[in-house]
This record gives sequence, structure tokens and C-alpha cells, in this order.
Amino acid sequence: MAKCKFYLNTDNLRFDTLERSNNVELDSNNINNNLILNKYIYEKIDFKNYKFNQSFQSLLEYIKEKQEHIVELYKDNYICCKESFSLNECSKLAIGLGEVSVREVSIKLDHIYGIPFIPASSLKGAFRSYLNEKYSKSNNKENIIITELFGTEDKKGKIIFFDAYPEKFQLGLDIMTPHYIKYYSNGEKPLDSLKPNPIKFPVVKEGAKFKFTILCEKNYFIELNKLSKEKFKFTTLYKKLKHMLDNLNRADLKKLGEKNKFKKSNIQKEFEQFLKKKPLGAKTSVGYGCFEKLK
Repeated sequence: MAKCKFYLNTDNLRFDTLERSNNVELDSNNINNNLILNKYIYEKIDFKNYKFNQSFQSLLEYIKEKQEHIVELYKDNYICCKESFSLNECSKLAIGLGEVSVREVSIKLDHIYGIPFIPASSLKGAFRSYLNEKYSKSNNKENIIITELFGTEDKKGKIIFFDAYPEKFQLGLDIMTPHYIKYYSNGEKPLDSLKPNPIKFPVVKEGAKFKFTILCEKNYFIELNKLSKEKFKFTTLYKKLKHMLDNLNRADLKKLGEKNKFKKSNIQKEFEQFLKKKPLGAKTSVGYGCFEKLK
């Protein structure tokens, strides 16, 4: 079978199979998108493409299977909350603009696979901040529950977030144009005579679809269920958080013998509300990182 050539257009970060003049060809078996975008220094010549192969889709499928396998291995000690949060019609996503790169700005890419992803630490921190803000008027008991779920510097939490990888995505370039560089850097007056400085930066284009996975310690879930049977007046937050943990895999519920003891869960609703109300990544004030529609 003839070897197919693929190229990366350095103007818009799109990949194709078109051969153009003054291009640079790479070995398709040794391509890492993370290295191409963040480590390779482009010469200022009129070449349009870099090579890329269609194995990205295979990589996405491999990562999906790998995470499902990890969830399976964790089943003895953890329960998997339902995770299929599919994002459609979302705005552009700028994750990791401050990452070290030969470019002025960067994007968060998997170091091994070269695929954009949302780090678990970012999701966990943003979700915790959202809950803290939403229940800011809560009493100390309710704050202790959030601490139990998310952990502290000295103690790990009861829930685990996985890195969120895309099921489909496209990379693109956007432009930001600082107008008053000398004003920001040297404290000079912000005059209209100052020269604008257009800066291109990579983004995940609109329409990306990500998968989110959250695990909860099984023993902690059982403890919550036991507490719910006692004569204890639950606060609003406690009920909310317990219901969030109730959205579990039905097979796991059968194993616990609690199939009919749970109300309709709302971890997905709570997480969707978080994604809709709290944009992720950089440049959120101008509409980036907003997840508008989930399925």
C-alpha cells in the first residue's frame, strides 16, 4: 500500500494531504503534535504544511478505552459516576496559554499523544470553586462536606476527576492584539500612536466534544447512605452533594443492594450547570471556554 502524506498548515493548524511548494515533510511514524506546535521553531518561509496522519482518531479511541479500563480496575474501591457529558456548540477553548513553548503563547497538549485535553486538576479546582461560591452562605458543617469531597493539602478527597479528552476536535488559530504594550510594560501613557502587536495563539475550535469521568470512594458513599437513614436533619448542601453522588452506574448499585433506595440523581445536572456558568481556560471574559449545549 502506498504511503499517504499528510501536512500541517501553519497558518490555520489544519491538516490535509495536499502537497504544496516549499513544504517540510516529516516521518508519519514519528510525529508528536505537542512537539510540532510547542517545540519546533518555524522558519519564516512560505511553506504551508506540516505532515500529520489520520491516527489521531485511533488515538482518541485508544485513550477512551484506556480510561474505561482504569475505571474497571478501580471498581473494587470506587464507584463511577455517569460520565457522558458531551459538549456541542461550545465556544472556542484556550487551555494552557501560559505553557512553556517556542511560541509566544501555547496550548495544553498531552505530552505523549499531542492531543488537547482539560486537566483533571483544572476541572476539580473549578468545580470546587463553583460549589464554594454557590453555597457561600452555608454553615461550617456544609463547608466540611466540601472539604471531605475535594480534600485538603494534608488529606486526599473522596472523589477523583479524570483528565477530559476530546472525542472529536479541531485545532485553530485566533488572534489577540495588545494596543498599548509600552503602557503595560513600561508605564508610558496609553497613546493611540502606540503600535498594535497582533499575536496568534492556538485554540480548540467550536464544536469539540469532551468526555468527563468522576469516581467516588465506595466506602464514603455507603457511609453517606447510612447517615441518610438516621434521624438527622440534612442541610440543603448535604442533600445536594449526596444526590450528586447518587448518580452512579446501575450495575454498581445492584452490587451494593441499593437499587431502589435512590432518588433521581443530579451530579450530571450539577456538573452541567457548573460547565455552563463557569467557563474554563483562558480569555473567559471574552467568551472562551463556555460550554453552551450538552447531551
